[in-house]
Amino acid sequence: MAAVTGIRRLEKMGFAPFFLAATLTGMAGVPVWVATYLGIEGPWSGMTAPHWHGHEMIFGYALAVLGGYLLTKVTWRTLLALFAAWAAGRAAGLAGEALPPGISALAAVAYPAVLAFYAGAPFLRAAKQLRSAVPGLLLAAFLIAELIFQAGVLGLVPGGTWIGLGLGVDLIVLMLFLMGGRVTAAATSGAIQARGRYLPGIAQARLETAGLLALLAMTLVDLSGLAPQLAGLLALGASVVVATRLVRWQVWTVVDALDISSLHAGYGFIAVGLALKALAQITGALGVFEAMHGVSVGALGVLSLTIMGRVVTQRTTGLRALPGAVRLAIGLVILATLARLLALDGALRQDMLVAASIAWTMAMAIFAGNVLWSLRCWWAREKGVVLAQ
Repeated sequence: MAAVTGIRRLEKMGFAPFFLAATLTGMAGVPVWVATYLGIEGPWSGMTAPHWHGHEMIFGYALAVLGGYLLTKVTWRTLLALFAAWAAGRAAGLAGEALPPGISALAAVAYPAVLAFYAGAPFLRAAKQLRSAVPGLLLAAFLIAELIFQAGVLGLVPGGTWIGLGLGVDLIVLMLFLMGGRVTAAATSGAIQARGRYLPGIAQARLETAGLLALLAMTLVDLSGLAPQLAGLLALGASVVVATRLVRWQVWTVVDALDISSLHAGYGFIAVGLALKALAQITGALGVFEAMHGVSVGALGVLSLTIMGRVVTQRTTGLRALPGAVRLAIGLVILATLARLLALDGALRQDMLVAASIAWTMAMAIFAGNVLWSLRCWWAREKGVVLAQ
């Protein structure tokens, strides 16, 4: 009986291995890419392909965060199997040519497949309208993106690696817009009500639908590769929707609530990234993947750390306020984002890439340390021991 109770307790912390794995991936993925870009030799030399960094930040970091956030009602055996699938994919990516290409591809596809089944299928079963099924459909689409990427690696689809990465980034934008938007709306509503005010229509169903339709259309046009300027116009429209949502949430009224304003900052970076994507696709002034770092660093980084921080804090302490370490990590990611965007200027590129890498890596290390400390304190309380904070 005691063993069963212990397992049930641990299952409540099922997010922990995925959140820790995500931060470790973030700690490694960015500095390794920057070092490779700058021509610095090291253990990673010859081990990472040109697309490794992008692939791992999408299918390693982002999908680990989603796994930890969504896999709340599975057994410890299922959690262990899912985490093993995630780890196998990362190991295959690092192994490079040491593994047969087919085996490497199967290992990479395993985690998106099981994540779509265990985390995505429940959305589809519970959905009473199409909009409620979108998160499940997006998780299935991540599997499609990985399949396209691996088909490119195997030489089955010309340019498949970059097509798969592009689809993966667009899917991250969709997921952040939808799920990040719902978390942000709920948190904003709570903060405003705590100040004795009420903001009607905070869910913004019509704006959410308009943004989803624009982003879905953008994703399909990007995938076709036929009309980049049209994709840019759709990205611009979606950027305006995101900015409008922030204005209607009256974000300036809760700017002093750092836990809420960090959500607003992360959501705002979606608008920035989409606007830069529009600039890239309409004018050709910069590369699309470069432009999207406003989303991949800013929106993904800030929103993921904020939401992971909320989950860790609430489940280990029952409190809602983010600890100082998490706030520091979020601030460092914001600095990393600004530096990465400044790196779009060729004259500043090298220095800003290094600065962004340092700030990002420090943020991930601090957040990982906070997760470990929170888990230690939680376990001590379960055993009746109180640790000094």
